[in-house]
Amino acid sequence: MMEKSNPIPEIEKIARGNDQTKKELIEIFIRQISKQVKQINDYKEAKDWDELKKIAHTMKSSFLYLRMKRPIELANLLMETSGIEIETTSKQVNELSAICLLVISELKNEDIK
Repeated sequence: MMEKSNPIPEIEKIARGNDQTKKELIEIFIRQISKQVKQINDYKEAKDWDELKKIAHTMKSSFLYLRMKRPIELANLLMETSGIEIETTSKQVNELSAICLLVISELKNEDIK
């Protein structure tokens, strides 16, 4: 079962009740993470482990900021072990992508409210 990673409470804390700030933070997160999910998948397909590690590191910063436990763990694993065991790397990229896409869809719903 996939652990739920909900950044909304952290985004609300950062925004301090300002709806416009919250909306902007959500939009930035969606834009950045959407792009990065595509990149980690592209690098996985190309077997470009160095670039995959760099993107995982970049993604980890966002996850740390929003206290997203499982994505932080996955980003760490990808940073340390990308390409050593290709099947494992592939599963980690797939899980991280799935979590991110789920979070993005939840954030888009939140953004509509």
